[in-house]
Amino acid sequence: LDASERALAVAERNAKTHKVLERLELKLSNVFDNLQNEKFDLIVSNPPYISMEEMKTLQREVRDFEPYIALTDGKDGLSIVEKIIGNAPNFLKADGVLLMEIGFNQAVKVQEMFDKTIWREIEILPDLQSILRMVKAKLVKSG
Repeated sequence: LDASERALAVAERNAKTHKVLERLELKLSNVFDNLQNEKFDLIVSNPPYISMEEMKTLQREVRDFEPYIALTDGKDGLSIVEKIIGNAPNFLKADGVLLMEIGFNQAVKVQEMFDKTIWREIEILPDLQSILRMVKAKLVKSG
């Protein structure tokens, strides 16, 4: 899923290059808005998680090259993350996994967003520089 047709075209090209296109389903959607009664084994997301405060100091190469909607929610950087966590149970199968990139300073806040009665194995994982940048969670039961 992506809100950008351009991003989906890049994803399709990459999937063809790596010979996995037949294993993917690419859809244009702002988060889960264009999905109905679909269930997935895995949801992977790199949402816009940069806060407006961080946007001011973001490297020019990133800020001026990447689409604005790919970088920030225009607020604290957590509104889309929270929307994904809150709605993912409706679109994941039981034992489905959510993997999502998060901001370098968001681990505690993101972990607190998960309803522990329906999620388990909630982990915040480090990137190659040992910065906590990825959340992984398994759904106990689907919505």
